[in-house]
Amino acid sequence: MKNILFKKLKFLIMLGVSIIFVFPKNTIAVDASHVAKVIYKIGSWQVVEIPGKSKIMYRIATDSINLKDTHLTIDFLDKCKPEPVVMIKKFQAYTQELNDGMLILQYKIPNFLESQEIVHTVMAEGDTYAFFKFEKLSADKIFSAKESSRLGIWVPESGDGKVKRSSNFYFSLEGFKNVFSKAKEMCIANS
Repeated sequence: MKNILFKKLKFLIMLGVSIIFVFPKNTIAVDASHVAKVIYKIGSWQVVEIPGKSKIMYRIATDSINLKDTHLTIDFLDKCKPEPVVMIKKFQAYTQELNDGMLILQYKIPNFLESQEIVHTVMAEGDTYAFFKFEKLSADKIFSAKESSRLGIWVPESGDGKVKRSSNFYFSLEGFKNVFSKAKEMCIANS
């Protein structure tokens, strides 16, 4: 079962390669599955190596525990510093409001208070994958949590009641610290 999930996640990770460049204005997802490969897995997390024109890029990723086709990724880019978290979610159809939009999301990292953030959303026209780029939800914050815990993310209810609270997206933190350290180490070694 885990192998099937990792194969699915690998496809999605490759699909979202364009987010490497921090959401250029007209982002279009690129399928790089023919060059990217999963090189390390522990627990619920994995390291993906994506060769580029001038250097190798490293990404860590995991699947949602409870919601199909929902994933978290963290890229190691400038000086091998991890970028903020990006949540990738597959929808049934293209949603124009998610193409270069904004959305309020709340999240809870174990041992921290709940946090709320306005995230940038990207969904290429005609595509069904949306990318939710956080600025405050970082690998460093997740690194401080216990690996036996899980991260929860949700859409909060709006003050006027027009937007109802969504179900939580849960992500296991099992293996995160090991995979994070491995990706950083490999990034530095290949810089």
